[in-house]
Amino acid sequence: MSYGKFSLGLAIVIGTFLAGCTSTRAVKNEPAAVGYKKFVQMDDGQGEVHKFSGLQCPAILGDMKFDKSHIYNPNGTDVSCGWREGADRRYITVYATQSPDVEFTDYWKQTLAVVNQVETPRGLSYDPDKTMACTLAGLISVAAAANKGEAKSGKAFSLETAVFTSDATTSVVTSHPAAGGWMIKVRSTRPQGAGHGDEKHFVEMCMEASDITQIQSANITAAGWE
Repeated sequence: MSYGKFSLGLAIVIGTFLAGCTSTRAVKNEPAAVGYKKFVQMDDGQGEVHKFSGLQCPAILGDMKFDKSHIYNPNGTDVSCGWREGADRRYITVYATQSPDVEFTDYWKQTLAVVNQVETPRGLSYDPDKTMACTLAGLISVAAAANKGEAKSGKAFSLETAVFTSDATTSVVTSHPAAGGWMIKVRSTRPQGAGHGDEKHFVEMCMEASDITQIQSANITAAGWE
């Protein structure tokens, strides 16, 4: 089933209403760096938090358990945390990277290039119809939260998505420009039961990734970035 034809008009309307600025934003109140560049344990074993960026890694995410966090450089501006053991062996990784000198459009192009390099050897390929439906589902999730007065981000929201599939696997990647020049990337993968022919799980994955993105964007803002 092709999602491109019936979703294009609605995607344009919602995208026009919700799309945020694609350039990075300036830092208003940079939080103190000392002691904030490592992940620390939340109270009562509820997961970990990277106080410098604001990225939070709860012990439970949906039906998955927190796996581990990573710091990719010593200054704490490139970090991630992941969850595993979900249904059909699904797993999610959320990345927060501070790139104040990089335009969001360029960051997204670089992201897609890297994902292509990773997924192609695994037999996955870019699915344009499901990608359009994924973007639509993500923006609907944002709009639904706003209409209920539950918006997790108080400003216009920009979200890029891509869906890669094989016969058995679906992988979703989303990206968002957060406050203070931070970029949020979500990688969601379902290795079983969600391949080319699946018309359900990838939408659920896209809406979940959008919700995670909104929450983490709010966490970064709350850390003192604007």
